[in-house]
Amino acid sequence: MITIPTNLERDWHQLITAIQDAHPITSVPCLTGDIAPIPTWTSDDPDDQHEAAAACTFCPVLTPCADYAHTYPSEAGVYGALTHRQRHTLREAAA
Repeated sequence: MITIPTNLERDWHQLITAIQDAHPITSVPCLTGDIAPIPTWTSDDPDDQHEAAAACTFCPVLTPCADYAHTYPSEAGVYGALTHRQRHTLREAAA
């Protein structure tokens, strides 16, 4: 079971709800594993992370997922088609 820090819980549940709501209509890659195995999204392997990010490209919840990652930058894993390292690089460039 995943333990979600209290301050993230509300937004995390909103993101999960958006993913679950989209799933019956269209494939959500991190939920279904249709494009890449589900553990790919949380892998420490850069190749896995890039595979997951590429799989996110046409996801119906790409924007809310990216917004979540922007709001909570310390979250590890692939969110909104970006790896943790890519999100960190974008934050540094914007600062």
